Amino acid sequence: MIAADHSPTFFLALEVTLAGALGALARTLLNDAIAHRVASDFPFGILTINITGSFLLGILTGSTWYHGLSGNILAVAGIGFCGGFTTWSTAIWETLQLLRLRLFSQSVAYTFGGLAASVGAAAAGIGLAAIL
Repeated sequence: MIAADHSPTFFLALEVTLAGALGALARTLLNDAIAHRVASDFPFGILTINITGSFLLGILTGSTWYHGLSGNILAVAGIGFCGGFTTWSTAIWETLQLLRLRLFSQSVAYTFGGLAASVGAAAAGIGLAAIL
């Protein structure tokens, strides 16, 4: 059984929810801004969002591991904001769109390159937090 002091409070859940909404809004605004500047079937916006969100999550995680960042802050900023900001479901949808357009090499590059870049960005964020 989870101890009472480790269970989320109503206010923490509310903060995570609000941060998630802000993350989703930021994702929409950034994706639209990129789409208006880059005319391409390749989903540069969602790729950029997932990589930058992973980097931010890496910084938050590293700050928790190495510098004692509060678990509540990690929950709000990491689970809430980064969870709302990044979007792997949209990445999968974008992959399917590339396949529908018969852009097979782009779909493979997007899927595996995006995953590798996002994991690398998260690792870089953790590394950066470790040295700061």
